Amino acid sequence: MEGAGYALAAIALALTALHPDALSLALAVTGVAGLAVALRPDRRRAALVGTGLLIASSWVRLALAGVSDPEAYTLPITAAALLIGHRRRTSTPGTGSWAAYGAGMGATMLPSLAAMWSDENWVRPLLLGVAALLATVVGVRTRLQAPLVVGGGVLMLVGLHELAPTVVQVFGLLPRWVPVAAAGLLLLLLGATYEKRIDEARRLRDTVRSMT
Repeated sequence: MEGAGYALAAIALALTALHPDALSLALAVTGVAGLAVALRPDRRRAALVGTGLLIASSWVRLALAGVSDPEAYTLPITAAALLIGHRRRTSTPGTGSWAAYGAGMGATMLPSLAAMWSDENWVRPLLLGVAALLATVVGVRTRLQAPLVVGGGVLMLVGLHELAPTVVQVFGLLPRWVPVAAAGLLLLLLGATYEKRIDEARRLRDTVRSMT
């Protein structure tokens, strides 16, 4: 019965995907349902899903309202969520970093990341990149998985956004055979060091998994 409920919730979200008004309502309803499920002692992790759905609902509502600066609305939520998460980790040492900080960081970083792609100003990418870098450094120093993964992912996308136009211009000035040759050389180098790269990737994966 519980599995059928999850399936129906997923179908409801899929049916409203093309209708933002209904999608926002559906996300809010399923988010509240997720928080209700989390009241059971054996379903505590559902609180993270419920919180994420409620945050997604607010993003859709902000997009419908035509808000171009979502940070004005999301930063207070992020500050409150991070404070609550820190207090939760302090009072309950076994709490993971995703449950404590994941929703709080995502509440601001992800809407800012979406707004960055349609923003030609340099201020938002700079501030978002600095925030992502700080989150990554904090994650590495404190061995917390959520700040490291979220901060590192956002930092990589910000760098891609800033460097992509320059890379495209450079490749447009080069002869057509140069990018093909460079791609072939890169594949040869990766193939020659395949085993070493696999071992490094596994060590990196194990290191990240060992974080809280």
